[in-house]
Amino acid sequence: MAFRGTTADAKPPWATAPAPTVLGFSRCVTPRGTTLAPTYADERHPHGWPQMSGAAPDADAVLAAFEHVPMMVAVCEGDPLVVSAHNALARGAFGDRTGLPLRDALADVASSGIVEHMERVRDSGTPFTASSWPFVLPGADGVAVELYADVVIYPYFADDGTVRGVAALAVDASATPASQAAAARAVEASPEPRPRAAQQGPRDLVAALQDAMLPPGLPVVPQLQMAARCLLPAGEAGGDWYDVIPLDDGRVVLCVGDVVGHGVAATVVMGELRALFEERVREDGDVVAALELLCRRAQRSLPARGATVCAAVVEPAKGAVRYVTAGHPPPLVIDAHGRARFLAPSGGGALGVGHRFQAADHRLAEGEMLLLYTDGLVERVHRSAPGSTLDLGHRVADAWQRAMDGAPTSALVERVATGLLDGPAGREQTDDVVVLLVQRTSPAVPLELDLPAEPEALEVVRDALGTWLAPLGISRIDHTVLQHSVGELVANVVEHAYAGLPPERRGDVVVRASHLRQGVLEVSVSDRGTWRPPVSGSGRGRGLAMVRGFCDELEVAHGPAGTEVCLRHQPHGSAELLLGEASGGAARTDPLHLDDSDGELAVGGVVDTSGADLLRHRLAKRSAGGLHPLLVDLSAVSLLASAGVQALVDALQVDQGLRLLAPLGSPAQRVLDLVELPYQVRREG
Repeated sequence: MAFRGTTADAKPPWATAPAPTVLGFSRCVTPRGTTLAPTYADERHPHGWPQMSGAAPDADAVLAAFEHVPMMVAVCEGDPLVVSAHNALARGAFGDRTGLPLRDALADVASSGIVEHMERVRDSGTPFTASSWPFVLPGADGVAVELYADVVIYPYFADDGTVRGVAALAVDASATPASQAAAARAVEASPEPRPRAAQQGPRDLVAALQDAMLPPGLPVVPQLQMAARCLLPAGEAGGDWYDVIPLDDGRVVLCVGDVVGHGVAATVVMGELRALFEERVREDGDVVAALELLCRRAQRSLPARGATVCAAVVEPAKGAVRYVTAGHPPPLVIDAHGRARFLAPSGGGALGVGHRFQAADHRLAEGEMLLLYTDGLVERVHRSAPGSTLDLGHRVADAWQRAMDGAPTSALVERVATGLLDGPAGREQTDDVVVLLVQRTSPAVPLELDLPAEPEALEVVRDALGTWLAPLGISRIDHTVLQHSVGELVANVVEHAYAGLPPERRGDVVVRASHLRQGVLEVSVSDRGTWRPPVSGSGRGRGLAMVRGFCDELEVAHGPAGTEVCLRHQPHGSAELLLGEASGGAARTDPLHLDDSDGELAVGGVVDTSGADLLRHRLAKRSAGGLHPLLVDLSAVSLLASAGVQALVDALQVDQGLRLLAPLGSPAQRVLDLVELPYQVRREG
């Protein structure tokens, strides 16, 4: 929990609540991953989809659920909005403010425009969501408490379709990496303002292009854990790339490549080769045939000639690996004790040279890792090729040992991959680097739960599902999606499947989860009760609508023997693009920095995935949802990646008066031209 204050007991009483599921979201895919947007019912079914059963609601049960839900919930009605109800956690944070106008109820809270957004939701009927929103609450003994929360504001409707009121949900997100990073940067920037950093030398726009061309995430396939890193030491895009392609038969294709040169030409060629390789290898998994196709293309395209590739197809269940090296360094295997050994090159030259390719085979034991990389990881200034190769073996062993000694905050492959590009050795990089690391693991045992259909089953299912999902390495968003979806289905069984029956005749709820080929997670929830269609006007029936919005597939089957609902969802793990300094070849990040002044927010450094959340928060806080005019000065931005662009797009949609400043020739100006966002090149007046 990222609190500011002088005493540990300044935390509000809800700070230690268990991680809750988030209500009212649907799943959205973005260029760099998956995010959530709020929903309350399917557009085609404004009163919700039919549920597993549809008995009339129990008022006492509804009140108890509202009171004890593990997140802050507040309900407001009227114009102006008046607090009509808030649950125990909300009262613990703010005190009992029932019956107060909302603006009075939050008068002593630095709320970053939350009141204004609740009013907009009431007026527009359109839900609003924000991730890792900063709040400052009054703590014990007057000590201010700062936290970050995921916020959902949504309207609820009367029977005639008009907006009856607004509900706000706040979920503690202070422990998430994005919020911790935002809090650390906020502490660094406060309370004394720092002088504006000198404008950095412009970085090539194609860094953002390369970010968009690389995979948005890694598949989560059975018996393989993966991590990928792409490092641009000089902040300039090049031709290094990677891909992970699950096949229908359960095999997984891994590939890394290196196009000669840097800049636009290399990046475009990289994108073309990656697309050609994927299309061919998906047919049958033949990596030799896929490389032969790339070679023929390179013979007709001078920019592609000389590119190198290492490709492998892995059969996770058996550990069989078939790999091909086309003028590229061979894979490296790391055993369960951190010892590294290089596999032999398979033979074959760079693309376009005319050499024939042949495959070599290896068997990967459980616990072993396979490392594919580009030569930037090996090459060192003032070191011979054999010396650099020897250094890599020591570097891998060191990264593995540090990963084992450190706190297990993530999967071992994530920590090892990060360690390869960290520390003094990482700062010696002078060329692009791609690291693709996979570890063969034991098969996941399917989850099977057979529980009495009682309210206590919800907590048991949530804990068991969380434990089962943890080793899979899925993103936090996908974890939330699955927890919420399964929770909705189990709650429907508990509340409705056996409604009206005495306790001794109530049946069970059965939950089964399994990890399928191609990285699909399948979860079924079944009962032996009776299907009941929703009662018209009861407000019920929205559970399945939300689950349909969350997941990729949903099937419902019901009959005399009961009901079974099966959901399928394909989660993803994360992949990172890292940027380094241009001077000295140092492989370290040019951090995002934000400087405030009256009516202006100066942005400098790299605005990529890791910094976009902080920028989004600061924009919301400074503009208060469009209430205060704001000029965003992008003069000192050295790289504006797609995540940063999305933060600006979102801010412009909320605040029509927001202005962007990007001088001619600056990295930001070229990106804004490309994405067609309005900006000015000099200060007015």
